[in-house]
Amino acid sequence: MAALLLLGCLFGTLSGAVPITPNSSLTFNGVSYTERFSKGDHHQLTPRGQKVLEKRIDLLTIVHHRSVKTKEALASLAKEMLSEFAAQKAVMIKTATVPMTPSHPPEFLLVAALTKAELFEVIFTRLTLTNEGAVVVSFSHREKGRNAGHQMDAWMTKTAALTEHALLTWQEIPPPSSR
Repeated sequence: MAALLLLGCLFGTLSGAVPITPNSSLTFNGVSYTERFSKGDHHQLTPRGQKVLEKRIDLLTIVHHRSVKTKEALASLAKEMLSEFAAQKAVMIKTATVPMTPSHPPEFLLVAALTKAELFEVIFTRLTLTNEGAVVVSFSHREKGRNAGHQMDAWMTKTAALTEHALLTWQEIPPPSSR
C-alpha cells in the first residue's frame, strides 16, 4: 500500500487531460484525433479525415490498465506486449526502458513493424504509470499498396524520431473514465 501511495504522490496524473468520451477530440503531435471506438478503458482515435478504422492510415490507441500499479507489473505488461508482437511475427525495431527516478515513473518504449501482403504498419508504444494505474499509448502508421515498403521507409526516415519524441513527451494523455 505504501508503494501505491508513493507512486500516486510522485507521478500523479498526466497534466490537463480529461477522460475520453464519445466523439471527443484530443491533440497528439500537432494533429487532432477523434474517438472512433471505445470499450471500457480501451480507446481508438484517428485523425479527423480518417473516420473508418479499417481504412485509416494513422491510429492512436489508449488503454488503461487500472490493476497495474508497480514498476514490476509494468515490466510484466511490457513483456506480454513483446510476446504479442512476436506472435504476430512483428519485427521489433526498438525497445527502450526509462528507469524510475524520484520525479518520473518507469516507462517502456516498444517500436514494432508488421507486414501483410501490401500493407506495412509501424507501431510506437509507450507504457507508463500514473496514480490510476498503467496507461499504454500506441501510435501506428500504415502504408498500403505495391510500393508500401518504400513508402514506409521514407516515412520512417522522415518521421520516426519525431514520432517517438512526441509519444515519450506527451503529457495530455486522458485519464481513465470514472466507473
